[in-house]
Amino acid sequence: MTIILIIFCIWGASALIHSAREKRAKENAQRIAAEQARIKREMREMKQRANEEVAARIALEREQMRQAREQEKLAKEQEKQAAQLAKHEKRLADLEERMAIADGEIEFQAQQIERLREHIEHAETERDACGYGSANYYKWDKKCMTLEKQIHTAEIKMAKAQYTKTSAAKELAA
Repeated sequence: MTIILIIFCIWGASALIHSAREKRAKENAQRIAAEQARIKREMREMKQRANEEVAARIALEREQMRQAREQEKLAKEQEKQAAQLAKHEKRLADLEERMAIADGEIEFQAQQIERLREHIEHAETERDACGYGSANYYKWDKKCMTLEKQIHTAEIKMAKAQYTKTSAAKELAA
């Protein structure tokens, strides 16, 4: 009976050890499963964060590219406006120069006409003092005709200068 009792005790102890081992194995399996689930969850979260970062970087790069295109477009527009402004300023300077030249020409031709009128008065006086048909008469008459032609040419030049000045002034006012 003692042997049965000893066998029974051994069998009971063996069952307890076996039960404890199974319990420990089950706890280890649960701990490992929980650890694997945690690792999977962390991996999913890391992957999601990485995807979000990549999406954010792509969006940032697209925005930077868009801004670069806009700045390039703006720079081209500014260059175009600067070229137009320079062209306009050159045109204004040309018109002002034409007006100044025309003013000088008008003044010069007015003086020339005045001097030529004085010369023609003198030539007509000399011509009228000579007898009609004489050599001196024709000489002074030819001189009067030359002076008249010079006056006419000076008046044409003065009219052209006045037209140039008026045209330039109208363009400047526009």
